[in-house]
Amino acid sequence: CIARTVSSPNQHLLRSEDVISCCLDLSVPSISFRINGQPVQGMFENFNSDGLFFPVTSFSSGVKVRFLLGGRHGEFKFLPPADEKGKVHESIKRSNCYMVWAGESSSPSQGRNNNGLEIGCLVDTTNGLLTFTANGKELSTYYQVEPSTKLFPAVFAKATSPNVFQFELGRIKNVMPLSAGLFKSERKNPVPQCPPRLHVQFLTPVLWSRVPNHFLKISTSRVNDRHGWLVQCNKPLQFMSLHIPEENRSIDVLELSEQKDILKFHYHTLRLYSAICALGNNRVAHALCSHVDEAQLLQAIENKYMP
Repeated sequence: CIARTVSSPNQHLLRSEDVISCCLDLSVPSISFRINGQPVQGMFENFNSDGLFFPVTSFSSGVKVRFLLGGRHGEFKFLPPADEKGKVHESIKRSNCYMVWAGESSSPSQGRNNNGLEIGCLVDTTNGLLTFTANGKELSTYYQVEPSTKLFPAVFAKATSPNVFQFELGRIKNVMPLSAGLFKSERKNPVPQCPPRLHVQFLTPVLWSRVPNHFLKISTSRVNDRHGWLVQCNKPLQFMSLHIPEENRSIDVLELSEQKDILKFHYHTLRLYSAICALGNNRVAHALCSHVDEAQLLQAIENKYMP
C-alpha cells in the first residue's frame, strides 16, 4: 500500500463530539479520512481490495470514544469485527428524527423585548452533515446522515401570539436553495420556491371525562298545553366518586382507567380489605370501610368494566 499526502487547511485538534470518518473507494482503490466532514492529511492508495477491512484505532487511556460501525452497502466490503464464536454482528445507528432545541440559544434576559427567533438548517449534500443556526449563530448540535436519506423538516412551538410563525425559504451565497433539491424543474434555479406540501397543524386542548356504557332512558310526554312538555328519567344512573383526601378532591370511578397511580392504590386497598376480611378481623375491616366507602368497594368488585 502506498501512502500519499493531500492538502489540508489546518491541523485539527480532537475535541468532544468530533466525528472521524474513514472513506473507502474500491474503484481506485483508496482510503481517505475526514474529521467532521473535512479532509485531513494522509491517504492510502493501490492496496489489495480482495479481503475484508477492519478498523483499528489507538487512543490514550484518558480519551473517551464511541464507535459507529456500518453494515453492508452494495459491493462495499466492510463488516464489523466478529465475536468470540466467529459470528458477525451488524451494528448501525438509526434515528427516526433529528431534534434540535432552538431555545438554548436565546437569552432569558430578553424578556418581552424579544423580537423573534430565526431558525435555519443547512444540509451539506457532499457528506450528509446537518448543521443548525439560530439568529445567524451556529448551534453546537449537528448530525451526520447516510447518503440518499430523505429528510422532512418540521418545527414544533408553543404559540404565544397569533402571528407566531413565518416561513421563509432563503438562500446563502454559493448555496442552492431547498427547492432546487426538491423539484426537478427547479434544479438549476437559484431563486427559492415554496414547496406545495407546506402546511401548518396545531393542537387544540380538549377537556373530557368518562361516560357510562349505557344511555339514560328518557321518556317525554305532554300533559296539556298549559304545562307543556314533561321529560322524565325513571332509572337515573348513580355517580360514584372516589375521594382523595390528600388533594381534597373527588373523581369519577370510571376515570381510574386513565390514572394509573390512583388505580393501583385503589387496587391494593381492595386487596388489603379482602385479606383482612378473610382473617375474620371485623374491627379493622369496619375501620377500613370508614376510609373507603363500602358501596364503592362493592361497585368496584362487581363492575365488569373495571379492572
